[in-house]
Amino acid sequence: MVEEYLLAEVEAIRIFNYNFIVVLSAQESKKVLVICIGPGEAQSIAIPLNGKNFQRPLTHDLMAQFAKKLDVKFTKIEIHDYDNGTYFANLHWEDRSGAQLLDARPSDAIGISLRTDTPIFVAKRLFEEQGVLPEHTLEQGEDNQSEKPNNKLGALRRRLQQAIDEERYEDAALIRDEIEQLVQID
Repeated sequence: MVEEYLLAEVEAIRIFNYNFIVVLSAQESKKVLVICIGPGEAQSIAIPLNGKNFQRPLTHDLMAQFAKKLDVKFTKIEIHDYDNGTYFANLHWEDRSGAQLLDARPSDAIGISLRTDTPIFVAKRLFEEQGVLPEHTLEQGEDNQSEKPNNKLGALRRRLQQAIDEERYEDAALIRDEIEQLVQID
């Protein structure tokens, strides 16, 4: 049986339950797919998502430039599986020898797709099995757990989200580093 895929788009990058998430939506689904990603990948996705450029090329920028120089055309990203908390993706491209495919983390594949205008496809069953209704994800705020107002970590996380929302990515990177140092101390 051939798997059905839905064309998806990146809806948002957010912090939820103290994790960075990328939210994918598809017109044919009432649900959204929420994928936890690392802070570096979140920054790399957020920059082109918000129409910005970093002063120097990031890893995904280099990959896109490298592909262009080698006459490689990315054709699609497929997020095709989920197992034990991990999503799996394939990066499809064409070169002089024909169609190619490579296993990739969804966050890396999304980062590349936003730089190369490559469509993102998600297996329909993932939206059905792992998807959530939008009102159950981001509308409830940064975290659905209680947090003391004077908690330094909580304050830093709120500042980080504000920096991301305001597209101040250099500030966000500095705040992220401060959070990482604080978490290592605990």
